[in-house]
Amino acid sequence: MGTNKRKPPATVAGGPKERHKRAQRHGNGSLSPQPASGLGAKRPLPKPKDKHHSYLEFVENKDRKKKLDFTNIFTRNPPEGYVFIPVGNPALTNFCKELSREQGVKVYFVSVREPHRGKGKASPEAYQTQNCGASGTQTFANQMSRMGFHFLSSIVDKARECLSLDPIADFVPGPSQAPEPIPESQTEYHAQVDGVLRDLFPRIPNTDRQIIIDHAFTRRERYRGEPPVGLSTSMTLARRVQLAVLAHIRHTHTRRVVQTTCLDFLVKWRGDEETGRDQLEEILREVVVISDSEDDESTDDEHVGTAATAFDSPSAR
Repeated sequence: MGTNKRKPPATVAGGPKERHKRAQRHGNGSLSPQPASGLGAKRPLPKPKDKHHSYLEFVENKDRKKKLDFTNIFTRNPPEGYVFIPVGNPALTNFCKELSREQGVKVYFVSVREPHRGKGKASPEAYQTQNCGASGTQTFANQMSRMGFHFLSSIVDKARECLSLDPIADFVPGPSQAPEPIPESQTEYHAQVDGVLRDLFPRIPNTDRQIIIDHAFTRRERYRGEPPVGLSTSMTLARRVQLAVLAHIRHTHTRRVVQTTCLDFLVKWRGDEETGRDQLEEILREVVVISDSEDDESTDDEHVGTAATAFDSPSAR
């Protein structure tokens, strides 16, 4: 029999050497020195390839304005304490809007469309029906019939004072539906139209505004001798401007959008391509089987009379 050599005893788990190692270890099991508490290491930011770069961030909008409190109104007569300001003076209108916005005063947008003539005097309800919806919402007639604003009289006086407007020389007429005469000077007329355009449509692009003025408010020889809407003497200047803007939008911005759809309908209705039902080689037929048995648990051996009804479907397979 050979002698069995005993192995040396293992290090006691609770020995001094083992306790020293456990004291030196950190939470991640590493023996390397760790940074002091409170000094969290941050991942370095990626270095951009280019020297100059840009990024987006959210910042406070310091140019934010208070919302203007306004209401659409269908009468030319201003409420008590208010003054009517017709369109055509964008500087005065904008100043009154800003003062009203800062003071939280309500502004009235006046949109009045005269009813058809020859039917007598219309009631206020008739004006409201033509210009506003059932709940006072915006309508197309409302947008095309704006003629001015009702501002608080004290705000108008302060705006005149700040803009150095002479109450006599810069007199603003009251509400009227009488058409204004067209000046003989083309330059003067263009200046009037430009003021109304800026007042009614303050966000219209400069290019579109200039095209409207040149096309609809300039005297020149016309096709078939018909004058444009801007030279009509039977409507007010505000009405002429709004109709000219609408015609420009239809001609320039919406015609290209609807042209493709109109072409599709023309081709479809004309039928030149012969793509109708009578040109299909096969059609899909739907067959509906109606059982005359009330027993849902009947087996295949039971013969139940059925009736088959066929319906032609216009779709092709």
